[in-house]
Order: sequence, then C-alpha cells, then structure tokens
Amino acid sequence: MAVVRRSWLHSADRSSGAAATRDWSAAEPTSAADPGEVIEGGAPSWHRPRIPRLRWPVGIVLGIALAAAGAAIVWSARSAEKVPSPASLRALPPASSGLLRWEPRGQLVADDGFVRDALRTLQASGVADRPRTRLHLLYAGGSIVLVEGRDRNDRPTLAQVVDGQVLVDRLLQREPVALTLPAGGRLRFLVPPLANGAASPAEVWVRDILRESAGGFSRWPADATGLTDPVPRRGADIRFVVLVPQATGEGYAARLQGDGVVVAGSLTPAVPAIRLTNSPWPGGGQPPSRDWLADAELLGAKLSATGPVRVASLPGSGGGFTPGGPRPDGKTYSSGLYAVTNAAGQDYVGYVLRFGDEPLCHRLTPVPGRFADLLVVGDRCGLPGESVGAIQLVTRADVRSGTIELSGLPGRPPNRSPITGGVSSGLIALVDPTYPTVKLTAASDRSAATYVVPPP
Repeated sequence: MAVVRRSWLHSADRSSGAAATRDWSAAEPTSAADPGEVIEGGAPSWHRPRIPRLRWPVGIVLGIALAAAGAAIVWSARSAEKVPSPASLRALPPASSGLLRWEPRGQLVADDGFVRDALRTLQASGVADRPRTRLHLLYAGGSIVLVEGRDRNDRPTLAQVVDGQVLVDRLLQREPVALTLPAGGRLRFLVPPLANGAASPAEVWVRDILRESAGGFSRWPADATGLTDPVPRRGADIRFVVLVPQATGEGYAARLQGDGVVVAGSLTPAVPAIRLTNSPWPGGGQPPSRDWLADAELLGAKLSATGPVRVASLPGSGGGFTPGGPRPDGKTYSSGLYAVTNAAGQDYVGYVLRFGDEPLCHRLTPVPGRFADLLVVGDRCGLPGESVGAIQLVTRADVRSGTIELSGLPGRPPNRSPITGGVSSGLIALVDPTYPTVKLTAASDRSAATYVVPPP
C-alpha cells in the first residue's frame, strides 16, 4: 500500500519552489491518478490543491441547509399559532386558566375549515394583543367566530371575527352576565350556556327609549346556542338585564341572572354601580321595568358605600292608586318597595312614591338582621294636599295571617286591620297620617315576626 501525503502547496508556493507538506496521521489507499497527491517512488500528479477548492461549495451548501431548517422551524411555529388542532380548540380550558369555561356552541362549531379560516384572518390582522396561547372556541355560526385565549402579556383576551373584520378585547369579568358582539351598527348578545334547572336559554331585556309604554325594555330571547338576534343600538350606553327561565312546581318563573352596560367596541359589558337583582324572598323574579331601574338608581344614590349596590324589586312595585277612589280631580300616584343591599351586605327597605315621573318621596330604612328573615315589610310617605297618607305593604308568599296596627296618638285606641295572608303582591293602604306608629305583624306556618314602619 502506498503512503499518501496530501499537498498543501498554494500556487504561489509552487512557483517559488517551496516544498511544504503535511503528513496525515493515517495512511490511506489511493490512486496515482488522484490529483493533488504525491506518491513516493512514483511520478507526481499535477498539483492543483483539492481541499481549498471544495471549501466554498461545502460552506454554501451547509449555510443553505441551516437557513432552510431555521425557516422550517419558524414556519412550523407560525402555523401552529394560526391553526391549532380542532380538538384543542374545543377542549374546555382548565379551571385555573382565568378563561371562560363555556363549551363551544354554534351551528359551525364542528366545521374545522370555517374555524381555521377565521383563525388565519385573526393571525393575519396583525393585532398585537390578539389571543395567542390557550385558544378556546366559544362560538362559531353564521358569519361569527368568537375565541378566547391569552395574549402576549398572558392576559385573558377575547377575539371576534365577523365577515373578515377582527375585534379584540380584554376579558374584563371572570363570569360576565353575557358577551356583547357588535357588528354593522347592531349588536348581539351571547348568554352563558344553559344553566341547571333552566327551562330554556336565557332571554335578554334591553332598555329601549322607544318602548316606554312597554316598561321601557324590549325582550330578546336567545336561540338554542345562546345567541340573540341583532339588537338595534339606540344611545351610547345600553343597559340590559339577563333573565333565566326556571321550571318550578308553580308554573313558569324567571331568575334574574344579572345586568350590565354595553360599552362601544367592547366584547365584555361593564358592571353597573347600581345592579338589579333577585328578591331575597323565595319565588320567581319579574321582568325589569323603567320604574324599577329609575327607582334603583334613586335609592342607590343615597348610599355612599363603595362597590355595587343591589336593588331587588318586591312584588307589587309600581302599582298605582288614587286617594279616595276615582274622581275627576283625583291624582294618580305610584309606589315601589325594594330590598336594597350595599357592598358591605347591609339590607335596607327602599320605598319610592311617585306622581307621574316625579319622585315625591324616597326612603331607605335599615333592616335588623337579614331581609330574608322578614315576613312582611312596608314604608310610608305623606301625600301633598291629601288628607291621607300612603303605606305600601308587601308580605312573603308563605304568610297565612297578619295585622297592620296604627297607634301612638294620646287618648286614641290603636287602629287594627287584617292583612290578607298567602299573597305575594303589594298592598296599598291609605291611612290617617297623624298616627306616629305603624306596626306590621305576620305569621307563617313556621314563624311569626313584627316589623315597625319608621315615622314619615
């Protein structure tokens, strides 16, 4: 076997007669015809350097390969962000994620192509704060796709894609009463999934300045997927209430799930400072009304506590009456009785007496203990120019008997009248306003209680 020494002579060295060689540590077989090699004992081949010639092509090939590999990695990462697997989109996020654990809904929720196209549109929009990780599909139907996830700062974020238009917004509430989906000058509401015990999906009642004769609210039922029809936008801030139908042994009833204020360009409604809520007494709720909302704001303004004030309308609120019965010169008044709770949990009885839209009297009376423990409540106001005063009484539905007692005038015996038991509607009593003390007693099959109405 011939011993090979590879020549490292450059052309300039060869021309000057230098004879620099480098021995490899291992000998290897070769052919005499192999250029750039010198075989001992034989005629040398021509001395064009072989390895320096190959350095540039090898470097170029390696560079191209590394660049292609890097591009493949970047493309793969971007593709994964654009088009997550359908299974991951439809899987519920973990409880600790801070995201809504609403199952995906909508007629196109299983259409992977439709959902992927919407996600590509979202990615191509370039919106910096779009959801990027932990993507979860909330709704897909019609032309709407709604997803949630974490943005680049790891904050819970919502994104809506409608007809190629993208809207991104922070998820401001862990459990919003509904999501508001604006598009084309109108908006839809997406209510939470069907709750346990609900007879049908929730319905949204929207305050409508054109429907004063119908209580000031219009009703928008949600379909089986939880989406309402488009609602015309009237005014800057839209107040809405969500009611959930309940199946009870006594027939249809509704539970007020909550309320909110639509904010322009936002997918999450704002939390109002004065919130409408369910009565602490058992029984179904009632639809919201203009008077309920107006009275709630009037009563809530009397409380300086921080945090939301909750106002529940008790049965019979908003009833009208004319002192002395109908007569040509008689005025018609209306009144409402409410359970009011401040942010600290203190309960009050709220009372508002109105003549038309003008509030003549509104009062808050602290409740000893808890409102839910009471059987009957009431309050009173004087009527300007009338010889009688107004007292509104409300009893719980399980009351079987009761009494209203007027007393406190020297030399005059108490004046007692029965309260009809077993009713949950409000009662308007027109009484002698000179009596300083009004005491209400009521009894159910389980307990009895007394409530003293404070003086006017």
